[in-house]
Amino acid sequence: MNFYDAKEYCYQKFNANLLSIETKHQNDFIRDYYAFFGSKWLSASMSKENNSNSILKWNEIYPITFTNFDPFNSLSNASPSLGCLKILENGLWVNSNCMVPSQFVCQKNLIQPIKSSVDCPKSWIPFNLNNACFKIIKTSLISEAETLCRKEAMIHGEEASLASINSKEENEFVLKLSLKHSPHLHKILLGGIGGGKRKLNWVWVDGSDFSKYQNWDKYMPRQRQNMSNLVMLKSGKWANIRSDRNSHPHHTIAVCKLIFLI
Repeated sequence: MNFYDAKEYCYQKFNANLLSIETKHQNDFIRDYYAFFGSKWLSASMSKENNSNSILKWNEIYPITFTNFDPFNSLSNASPSLGCLKILENGLWVNSNCMVPSQFVCQKNLIQPIKSSVDCPKSWIPFNLNNACFKIIKTSLISEAETLCRKEAMIHGEEASLASINSKEENEFVLKLSLKHSPHLHKILLGGIGGGKRKLNWVWVDGSDFSKYQNWDKYMPRQRQNMSNLVMLKSGKWANIRSDRNSHPHHTIAVCKLIFLI
């Protein structure tokens, strides 16, 4: 089937989607388990981005953060004639004509989303694992971000600060939320402060335990006393930056966190 017919078949028959791949582990599993299928459709197709250039997204909604392209293919190779993606037998991805028939596999999440038990204020996003609510704000300055977080919460009679990250699940949640808001971001401002290379010197501004979970990038934190603020990179890894300087101000957002103690 062509891409559109395969997508419709999965939806009508199983209430499912075509394959989307978010990690190397998933990619390797699909490569090995379905190798006999030959090339298969992925659920990525072209989507308009703010009335400008078309980009590839999973199911036309979610940004593609992991890729495994053949050397002669890429996200930027998408075009009206090559607006879809396939995964080959060797696990590499290629740009493909959406109308040319191909094999496909339907993918369905067996774990259905749990209805939120957190009653977040309007425009805040719930995270049930620790009764927290998150909100994205557009700023590139740490000092301004903390003030804006508090103001956003005070509107609803609550208290908030720049986000702390206390688990792998929370790290992934904040990353996906941020990329959905700003697919081309470079940095996510978080509420970690410290100094020096020793990881024991770092704390969360909301008082939560910094040692509970850490996800530093390689060679981080850098051993400079003035690099005292924590950011999440597009990879989900952490780095430390200066509070008075930002190399990507137009591709930086901040994440606020509000916690209900129940």
